[in-house]
Amino acid sequence: MYRRDTNSSNYAACKKAAMECKAAIQYFAVHQEKQVIDAVNCGRFFKYINQKLGRPNNIGILKLKTGDSVLEDAEKVNLLNSYFNSVNVTDDKIEPEFQSRIAHEVTIIHSLY
Repeated sequence: MYRRDTNSSNYAACKKAAMECKAAIQYFAVHQEKQVIDAVNCGRFFKYINQKLGRPNNIGILKLKTGDSVLEDAEKVNLLNSYFNSVNVTDDKIEPEFQSRIAHEVTIIHSLY
């Protein structure tokens, strides 16, 4: 609305609509959490928590060097495997020398906090 006709009344209306939308989304989230709490159901609680912590378990569409799309999981596995093998290096078991970044006078105290 504002992007088509950039006058101040449209800007104010757009800003107000955005604020109302944000408030409605926050209200919905709070309402959902309240329902989980009020249910006093461990299964529902852990399902809700896992949804919040969960990560998508699928890989999107990949592209070959030719530009062709890779859709099948087995093809994606092979493509990713070949890529990681191409950038991987073999460990030569030689540790590099690093200069100390702290003064020698500093002592490290091992504690839990």
